[in-house]
Order: sequence, then C-alpha cells, then structure tokens
Amino acid sequence: MHNSPIDELTKAEINVCKYISKGYTHRKIARLTKRSPKTINNHVTNIYKKLNKHGVNNAARLGVFCVMYSLNK
Repeated sequence: MHNSPIDELTKAEINVCKYISKGYTHRKIARLTKRSPKTINNHVTNIYKKLNKHGVNNAARLGVFCVMYSLNK
C-alpha cells in the first residue's frame, strides 16, 4: 500500500503548505507564523525533498498539491 505524500510531512510543513495554497510568499508565511524566513525556506526545501519522490518537483506542482490538499481537508 502506498502512503499519501502528505503522510510524510510534519505538522509545520503541512501548515506552510496551507499558506502556500493561499498564494502567500515565504516572507508573509514567516510573519504570520512568527518564524524566520529561513525557517520557512527550510520547511519548503523539506517539502520539495519529500514530495519529489511523488513527482512534485517544481513550484507550480507544489502549489497545485497544496491547493488540492487544502480542498480535501
């Protein structure tokens, strides 16, 4: 049985994904979550690494994935 790509993400990464689905920039996400922009960039990097195994390998696909995930919650 295959796990969903979302199963591999941490709660913080899922939270970042939700903001990405709304079109927020990394800086705005950092401001809203009271984290540094570097921390948000690290989360996004980790999301890419984890989702790349599932064919999510560019910004457009990441945005679509995040929107689809948000719509299903």
